[in-house]
Amino acid sequence: MKRPKDWRKLVTPVYLEEGRAIGRMIMYDRSKEEYLWSLLGGTGIWPRWYLKAFAILYREENLKEYNTQRCRKYGRRKRKERMLAKCQESMAKASSEIAT
Repeated sequence: MKRPKDWRKLVTPVYLEEGRAIGRMIMYDRSKEEYLWSLLGGTGIWPRWYLKAFAILYREENLKEYNTQRCRKYGRRKRKERMLAKCQESMAKASSEIAT
């Protein structure tokens, strides 16, 4: 089932009651959506698009937290890339010294 156009009207009451924690969990780790669906899918409580809607509503409600989380992920990724480049440079230097 696709998400309807008036999804905010449908989801907001449920989100206010019990969706905040789910939205926060999915916002921080997108793989949690699959995990939660494996738990909730067979119960028929909500359609799957509710989970993504909870994450969207939580993100909109806590924009500062979302931006902080994005910056941290970006920083981690860049740090990892720098360390990998430095490691490759060291390996190339070491292999060139061995060859000579």
